[in-house]
Amino acid sequence: MKKIRILLISIIIAVSTGIFGFRFVSIENQASLLTDLLQISAILFAILGIWIAILDPTSILEKKPSSDLSSRSTLALDLIPPLILSTTALIITVLLKFITPILSVINAPSSYIPFFRSIYGIIITSIVIAEIWVIIATLLPIASVLIKNEIDRIKKDYRNREWNLTKHQNKRNIGTVLVFQ
Repeated sequence: MKKIRILLISIIIAVSTGIFGFRFVSIENQASLLTDLLQISAILFAILGIWIAILDPTSILEKKPSSDLSSRSTLALDLIPPLILSTTALIITVLLKFITPILSVINAPSSYIPFFRSIYGIIITSIVIAEIWVIIATLLPIASVLIKNEIDRIKKDYRNREWNLTKHQNKRNIGTVLVFQ
């Protein structure tokens, strides 16, 4: 339900930005954004590829269907949707970069030009939203490691306190026994 809500909000933002924000922006000005989007898409694709390579998802293939996945394998699986989204954004950006010169020479009736600009703006805004989501998703492995370290530290502190308390109680019991003998 939460993912559907985020998707609907993203669609509303993309459509409203495309219609109201890009309707009066020329295709040439919008196309200047494509170079930056292409670079960002390529960087995100590379970052996710490195993360997945580090996490070694091939271990997933070696597991029996009934066995549990390791935390590394689970994390690698969690990075697959952002990788797919990053790849899709990269492909769409490359296609737009290819189509833009063709769009700029087409002589469409002037009444259709705001429509084409809006559609182009919706696509660009969608790519920006997708890339922001992928950037946030690339932080997932780091956040996961930090959370695990914090949990391990809390467990260690708890065990140390418990051990110290038990040790202290044992000393007290030994002293009591010696006094009564």
